[in-house]
Amino acid sequence: TFMNMIVFEIRRRLVPVLIWGAAICLTLWGFVAGAYPYYGRSTAAIRKVMEGFPKGFDAFFGVDIQILFSFGGFYSFVFTYISLLTAILMLYLGISLFSEEKRAGCTDFLMTKPLSRERAFANKTAAGLLMLLLVSVLYGTVNLALYVKFSNESGVTVRHLLLGSLSMGMTGLVFYGIGILYATVVNRVRNVGGTATLLGFAFFILSAVIGLLDKKVLNYFALLRYFEPYTVFRSGTYQADRIAAGTVVLIICLVISCKIYVSRDVRTI
Repeated sequence: TFMNMIVFEIRRRLVPVLIWGAAICLTLWGFVAGAYPYYGRSTAAIRKVMEGFPKGFDAFFGVDIQILFSFGGFYSFVFTYISLLTAILMLYLGISLFSEEKRAGCTDFLMTKPLSRERAFANKTAAGLLMLLLVSVLYGTVNLALYVKFSNESGVTVRHLLLGSLSMGMTGLVFYGIGILYATVVNRVRNVGGTATLLGFAFFILSAVIGLLDKKVLNYFALLRYFEPYTVFRSGTYQADRIAAGTVVLIICLVISCKIYVSRDVRTI
């Protein structure tokens, strides 16, 4: 049934998802709770050190020295690496959910069950979305705790913070779609974790290089920087064109993936 398949898929992946979600939350807590107070106490010394770095270093690693020492600016710097971890997690989920039967050689079993291929695709997609929602709630809770304890920036309100927390979930959605597309297009994925990590770092490097080039039109290819929290902290909203671009990427990935999944012939094993 509809719910049975979703519950089955979630149970199989819940432990690694929770571990990776905890790693994302601990990374955020470690940076903000461990490093942010030090940055606040040593602003002049850190600024002097960073000014000695090679030109382009700050853009490549997502550092903006003009805003780094505020809570919102430091949080946005940390999100550069949170977005990478999120991308790897959701690429892993998308690839894992949609390549499992091909890797195990039991595609024929799934496709001959009394369940339409469209419904099977929807069930698997829903399972991943529910796991993303779970991780997003954990992330938002940690965000709120850090804000209460460390924020000294009058311009950043709880509303800004909660809205900024959506950056992780929205980034995850885009990369979930990419992971599903990859899994349905590629015949067989031998190492899901390795593939997800490789793709995640490839997108990270691409986004960093685009940051160095500073060409506005290329920003649409920097998927990890579509939903930067500082945009919300500064203006109270996300950039509409980035939301539109992310939505288009997600829809295209899901539509193509669904068509391939539904029309795919079962291979003889």
